[in-house]
Amino acid sequence: IDQFSGKLSFMKVITGALTADTELYNVREEKKERVSKFYVTQGKKLEEVSKLVAGDIGVIAKVGSARTNDSFGTPEKPLHFKPLALPQPVHAVAVEGAQKKDEDKLGDALHKVVEEDLTFRVAFNGETKETVISGMGELHINMILNKIREHQKIEVNTRVPKVAYRETITKGADATYRHKKQSGGHGQFGEVTIKVKPLERGAQYSFENLIRGMAVSKGYIPGIEKGLHEAMEEGFLAGYPAVDIGVELLDGKEHSVDSSEMAFKLAAKGALKDAVAKAGPTLLEPVMNLEVFIEENYLGDVLSDLTTKRGRVLGQDQLGGGIIAIHAQVPQAELMRYSIDLRSITSGTGSFEMSFDHYSPISGRIADEVIKAAQAETE
Repeated sequence: IDQFSGKLSFMKVITGALTADTELYNVREEKKERVSKFYVTQGKKLEEVSKLVAGDIGVIAKVGSARTNDSFGTPEKPLHFKPLALPQPVHAVAVEGAQKKDEDKLGDALHKVVEEDLTFRVAFNGETKETVISGMGELHINMILNKIREHQKIEVNTRVPKVAYRETITKGADATYRHKKQSGGHGQFGEVTIKVKPLERGAQYSFENLIRGMAVSKGYIPGIEKGLHEAMEEGFLAGYPAVDIGVELLDGKEHSVDSSEMAFKLAAKGALKDAVAKAGPTLLEPVMNLEVFIEENYLGDVLSDLTTKRGRVLGQDQLGGGIIAIHAQVPQAELMRYSIDLRSITSGTGSFEMSFDHYSPISGRIADEVIKAAQAETE
């Protein structure tokens, strides 16, 4: 995207010829586009030409619908070529404008880069409240940020992205909580007794109303569930969402005048917090599937490094040509700078791919550090 010429799209002519005022058909968008001028590049300069023939690589300007991997043809023959296979980003950083007023300008600049470079990604992580950019390595990301700093005249701060931990419980427990408040006029009153139990990983949440009779009116049950959901979203140890908790509503009390849905929501939040505190709360960390591709002579060093990262090696395959693929599972927190570490170990020859697999409990010093860091942020 050129600041003077606008959006420039490079294209290769496969069959036929393109001349001035040719009408092109975007197969993906199912949209016609009229192109009045064609160019070829001579170094950094664009040179206008009267036509492009099969085999030529040229440039078209200001075609709004054009995206990388698009195929253009005619409505009569809408041939779509197989898209290019692009590598997945392997290095990520969290970014923010040094000044609040620069946030919108930074966001616009990053999304322009995404249009130009499909190996670059931008995403907002709602859990950690961070804008995270990812690319093919530290150098790739630094080049993009330096270009933005130079052209947009804004300062950009970067840091290692936060890990999206979860919280859960390890045993059953029960609790009773009464929410009572009197401040002139109608007061607030609601009391609930609940029992919590751990669910299998991935079950997220369950709720069961076991109250017999009319100890709590049915109209207050939605408020109780809302309070449970809010408490789980807020977390109990370090402010991370709680998961895989089953809740049974055993009993409760209401007041004919002072009870309300809000009062029962607050009572349910208090009861869940008290119950979780007695149910062995623990942190869960995301564990990634990791595939590392290296030359055979680096095998020992890479395996040793994975061990220091709390990794579990699942196996390895000979791919031929002296290349080995290592299959492992490693906590995400240990892989935030893995592209840099692997490049250092393998002199820039190694590569890797990773994907999320599951959440696993953590305890001891590692959990204490996560909780301490989370508490420091809220202070």
